[in-house]
Amino acid sequence: MGAAAGFAVVMLYITQGGFTAVVWSDVFQGSLMVIGLVALPLVALSHIGGLDAVTNILQGIDPDLLSWHGPGADGPGTGGWGLATITSILGFGAIGIGFWGSPQVFVRYISMKDTKQILPGTITAVTWTILADSGAVLVGLFGRA
Repeated sequence: MGAAAGFAVVMLYITQGGFTAVVWSDVFQGSLMVIGLVALPLVALSHIGGLDAVTNILQGIDPDLLSWHGPGADGPGTGGWGLATITSILGFGAIGIGFWGSPQVFVRYISMKDTKQILPGTITAVTWTILADSGAVLVGLFGRA
């Protein structure tokens, strides 16, 4: 019920308020994401006892949790840089290629008043993406610890 009521309020607000309402909705959602993806890892790191504690805990669970190549087919500690590992890393990196053409991102570029806003907007978008994506990975790592 709460999700349906929240959805109804947001839809009413956005459809009646136009582009300004959409921008304010983005500000609110972005604020929640900052709390969840930037502040939460910092709080978790403090709660666990620092980066050394996290590293020690994760090493104790499985040494491959802290490696780029991940676990091997034969169990913990047997991973390596095979074709599957390299393909997976490149594939995950390639996800970002379609990001700039996504409708929810593209409409932001359309709404710019002039071309002078492209560089600051791009810097903001890339900075935010790095913070949010890194925060999501850290939430997973710290949550595991």
